Amino acid sequence: MRLFDLQSPVAALDALLDEERAILLAGDLEGIARITADKKRLYARLSVATPAPDRLAALRAKSSRNQQLLRAASRGIEAALERLAALRREPSEMRTYQSDGMTADIAPVRKSGVNHRV
Repeated sequence: MRLFDLQSPVAALDALLDEERAILLAGDLEGIARITADKKRLYARLSVATPAPDRLAALRAKSSRNQQLLRAASRGIEAALERLAALRREPSEMRTYQSDGMTADIAPVRKSGVNHRV
């Protein structure tokens, strides 16, 4: 029996949303997968409970906060995947600074299909 089974659904969900926030801030994507079933179960239990309006508002605020963190994590993962795909496709130019402070692009060296010994 899990701890959540012994608590009221409001208290259990409140604790789980705090745990979810900590997991998101730590970048523990496996942790998110681990608590998803508990979260669904607690939302189902909450739907038959009658929490006080102020407790319900607090849960909504925490849930909304975590949703924003989840969206940010998702955007970060998508950006990383896009960048990795771009790096696999073709070497890109490198941007550097010149002695006068201006930026300059350095084109990648294209390798031919033949290796030459010097």
